[in-house]
Amino acid sequence: MEQATTKTKMSLGFKASVALNAVLLALIGLGVWAASSMSTKFTEAQTQRHDRFTAEMLSASNASSLESVDIVFIGDSITAAGLWQEYFPDHVVANRGVRSDQTHDILERIDGIVGLEPKRLFLMVGVNDLNFGKSAAETIADYERLLDAFEARMPESEIMVQSILPVSADYIVPGVNDAAKIVNEHLADSSARRGHTFVNVRELFETSDGSLDERFTSDGIHLAGDAYVQWRDYVAPYVRAE
Repeated sequence: MEQATTKTKMSLGFKASVALNAVLLALIGLGVWAASSMSTKFTEAQTQRHDRFTAEMLSASNASSLESVDIVFIGDSITAAGLWQEYFPDHVVANRGVRSDQTHDILERIDGIVGLEPKRLFLMVGVNDLNFGKSAAETIADYERLLDAFEARMPESEIMVQSILPVSADYIVPGVNDAAKIVNEHLADSSARRGHTFVNVRELFETSDGSLDERFTSDGIHLAGDAYVQWRDYVAPYVRAE
């Protein structure tokens, strides 16, 4: 009887030890995840600040050294990754894409864009607004404020509003494509009302279910492969239009 009791105690002790180790491992894993998440956010914030500083410095330099800028591409990381000057060597092109930017971020850094006095600007922004929890209505409201500012401060610049691109069907933030569709429909109507040009780049890269074609992305949101070649060719008539 005593031996059985001893074995029972040992068994309970072993189970308790396993349970405790499992809890400890879970806590360690949670700590690693939290640290990794904080590190990622810190890195993104640092990168965004660097990109903004670079864009501001380039804007100041260009404003003083160039007679005129033909085209400005404005947006987030999707725009930033494009080699726009190389795509259109016959024009003076400025890339003002900043990683992680949302619509309100561009409004905050509008001075550096206004100073370039471009003949034409291509705007693509909004997917980060939706990724970070803004509703379609909130994103539209920020977009309208941004367009108001461009019209007021850059009345001579032609505004080309590019559609928000889709994300992959299994992207980590649900509902982005549905919200982006609502925003894009509004932007098309708004562009017609305001006298801007709506450029539906989205149709190049979406599948029949409205998600981003896997052939054109490596992470579900950013473009890869020959996507930029297709984008370049799609907007080329708008860039070269007299």
